[in-house]
Amino acid sequence: MRDPANLSPIELTIIAASYQNYRSVHVLIHSLLCQTLQNWHLLLVHDGPDPQMRAEVGRYVESNPRIEMLETPTRHNDYGHSPRGYGLDRAISEFIMFTNDDNYYVPKFTEYMFKRIRRQKLDLVICNMIHSHRNPGRIWRDDYHVFDSLPKKWRIDIGNFIIRRSIAQEVGFDSRAYDADGVFIEKVIGHYNIESKIPDWFSDHPHVPTKKTIRLGKEARVLYIHN
Repeated sequence: MRDPANLSPIELTIIAASYQNYRSVHVLIHSLLCQTLQNWHLLLVHDGPDPQMRAEVGRYVESNPRIEMLETPTRHNDYGHSPRGYGLDRAISEFIMFTNDDNYYVPKFTEYMFKRIRRQKLDLVICNMIHSHRNPGRIWRDDYHVFDSLPKKWRIDIGNFIIRRSIAQEVGFDSRAYDADGVFIEKVIGHYNIESKIPDWFSDHPHVPTKKTIRLGKEARVLYIHN
């Protein structure tokens, strides 16, 4: 898949669940426009029809072919998980990631994440982050502190990992629970044999010869801010 504006390869579809964050959506989009590696396609999926959000995002859609907005036919009100599944079904790039319309990324997020993917031939990569919640992952701390991530429930966020699209679509994003990000990651880890490139972390699932093996890695830099 190529970006018709500059013929650069589109390797990553960013599926952003959206619901009426009319101001913060501009911050998300501009954080992507500032990326030093412009290899992405943004698929913003609003939870139900919304003329105001169409107007807010429309200016970017008209000027940048990397940005697209969709709306689910009806409002689901399930933490954005239905819009994520809606976007995943429509993604065609080699890699995908999920996020929300009120998050943002440091300018070298895509550059450093894809350097890690290429260097270690990864199928899934995570990064460290700043978390806006108090006591995230059941760890006692104040809000907006560094969150040391791992590919497991309570140590992952919906917006701090990139995964190969074929794997995400094979496993499916079907949980509608509050912690669906952790459910998804653990479902991925249970579905495949895991070769860990993360220091001091290894999957406790037994190796099954009939299963495909995938590689997991981590970029230790803090590249993502959850809001």
